Amino acid sequence: MTIRNPDQPLASNAILQLFIFGVVGVLATATHYVVALVCTEAMGISVYISNLFGYLVALPPPFFGYGTFTFRVRLSPQIFTRFCIASALTFLFSECLLGILATQYQMGHRLNLLLVVILIPMVTFVINKFWVYAVTQD
Repeated sequence: MTIRNPDQPLASNAILQLFIFGVVGVLATATHYVVALVCTEAMGISVYISNLFGYLVALPPPFFGYGTFTFRVRLSPQIFTRFCIASALTFLFSECLLGILATQYQMGHRLNLLLVVILIPMVTFVINKFWVYAVTQD
């Protein structure tokens, strides 16, 4: 069940959702990027494995942040399952995108990671808004 204020216009609700999603997402994205960069540069781990570590460390806060603050729904096992599926699929997409950027373009791992962590949140917002946290009224 959505906890949205019914007196608030839908347009301003969407803008507020984008803003809050952005704040939560920026924190998660920064965490993902820094962890992946440290793993790659300081620990000498493959950029693909580093991306996985960054993803895993940055995963829990968005589940709670998006559900509680962005989409204002009561979290449930069904939402958690959808979140995990969506997260896994967007992670796989990010790995594929990273692979394409690394093999087809000579931009370096820093820019490749930066492009991935900018594009993936855009895809993630749409999936989260219209599937993961889309709740039917009881």
